[in-house]
Amino acid sequence: MKSFKKGILFPLTVILAILLMVGCGSKKEVAPVDTEPNDNVNETGLPIVNEQIELNIAAFAPDSRKYEDFEMFNKVEEDTNIKVNWDLQQGGASWNEKRSLLFAGAGEELPHAFYGHGILDDKIDIVKYGSEGLLLPLEELIEKYAPNVQKILENEQYKKELTAPDGHIYALPTIDEGYAQTKPALFINKDWLDQLGLDVPKTTEEFYETLKKFKENELSPLGKDKQVGLTFKADDWNANLDSFFGSFGRVSHRDYIAVEDGKVINTAIQPEFKEAIKYFNQLFSEGLADRESFTQDPSDFAAKINQGDGNNVGAFIAWNTNSVDLEEDNNFVPVEPLVGPNGDQKWGGFVPGINLKGSFAITNTNPDPIATIRWIDYMYDPVISLQIRQGLIGKNLEEQADGSYLVLSPPEGVNPDEFSTSPKTKYTVWALSKEMSEKVDKFSMR
Repeated sequence: MKSFKKGILFPLTVILAILLMVGCGSKKEVAPVDTEPNDNVNETGLPIVNEQIELNIAAFAPDSRKYEDFEMFNKVEEDTNIKVNWDLQQGGASWNEKRSLLFAGAGEELPHAFYGHGILDDKIDIVKYGSEGLLLPLEELIEKYAPNVQKILENEQYKKELTAPDGHIYALPTIDEGYAQTKPALFINKDWLDQLGLDVPKTTEEFYETLKKFKENELSPLGKDKQVGLTFKADDWNANLDSFFGSFGRVSHRDYIAVEDGKVINTAIQPEFKEAIKYFNQLFSEGLADRESFTQDPSDFAAKINQGDGNNVGAFIAWNTNSVDLEEDNNFVPVEPLVGPNGDQKWGGFVPGINLKGSFAITNTNPDPIATIRWIDYMYDPVISLQIRQGLIGKNLEEQADGSYLVLSPPEGVNPDEFSTSPKTKYTVWALSKEMSEKVDKFSMR
């Protein structure tokens, strides 16, 4: 199989942001942050504050539950003595619009902080709103009060990625050095293949013919008019078509900007991209692919795949079957990267490390930045990060005699979501080192 390594991406929006900041000859100075603690804040140790304080933090809504419903976040409040009033937000386009309105001051005050896996757009928002003074520069706070974050910044590559063009750090990341090197994968319904006597497709042409067979036959328990061929989630980098473009010679990137052989190129105007678009257009025009793939939210996407006892969809793109809430014993099997018409077989690659850079930021409305930076630094403690990632030790994790951790399965009859003591990782912020990830005997992405 031909390999694909992710090149250095330099999104156009970042280029524009840099030009806006440095191209006019004048540079707005960012106001320094007061780094002297008040009498209520403890500079080290727990609790962080002697008398409880409250912070208003915007975060992604964790499915049907609230952060207060998770034991892990009750532990955070108990350990730190900081109560968080969570301003829960739905993701996707609605959050993009709400975020813009918040920063524009359109009738609502900014929260004291933003918390969540990629809750801020790391391509332009962090630079723009940091330089405007709406997000606080964090480097001095980190140096004095955040030893776990400071240790992360000892990695020069991480520090470089997190530092804005004006030299400030305005947001903190989600880090997972044990992350899979590939994210989205193509899964196909093995039960449907078996009913039709078909093999798992190996080429784009075979995949097209397989989807046609799916459409021609009633395979779903809900009926032929309800069944879905291929579905995905266009705005989710774990479930979109970007890697699928590799079958046509060039993996796509969300910003359509890549650096190859030292040259910046627009991937969307390359002939390989156009060939891929023709193929996908054929799937949609013939009713083989789901048009709702461009508009469905995460819950609708997962619900669709689970309809008919998980047997209503022919194929889907996602990180894994757990990420769309399928039971472990399901009908779907992964498909190797398909061989395209010119023999190309590529798939997107990702370097383990920083997943998303805009996962935590403190705003200029914050009444106590020192306590707040200490609060997020607590989250970056290796053992705390592990528990945010996988659940509480003693409940979802069992520490072994050799210092490793076993991820526990739910008792029989207990719903996995109800068993979890921490939200799914797509809602949280953590920093998991390679060393810590290697201590987990059974590591399944939630």
